[in-house]
Amino acid sequence: MKFILRLIFIAAFSYLLPFYTPWWIIFIIAFLGGLLIKGNGFNAFNSGFLAGGMVWLGLSFKLDIETSSILSQKIIELFPVTDTTLLHLVAGLIGAFSAGFASLTGASFRQIFEKKKQKSFYS
Repeated sequence: MKFILRLIFIAAFSYLLPFYTPWWIIFIIAFLGGLLIKGNGFNAFNSGFLAGGMVWLGLSFKLDIETSSILSQKIIELFPVTDTTLLHLVAGLIGAFSAGFASLTGASFRQIFEKKKQKSFYS
């Protein structure tokens, strides 16, 4: 349940806030999602990865549709890529890994300050 809550938190705020703030706010939101919603590192990374990837891929396609592929065609001239879809997938992967590691960093930062349980002699 916390995985889905963290995923929705990161995806919703990562989609809405870049319209009013700089583009890198997505990584701060992923960090806060990992920090505020408790969970282990694996779940934090996966939720950030999925949310960041979906948002960056969606925004990449949205920007491509709104500009009639003008920006994509200019970037394709710079790189040895022949298809705009591959360009969008690479952008989505960059956003996915970045948000995943930001969420993992937030979860790890939270674990620094959590009090660990003492193990019993008998357990």
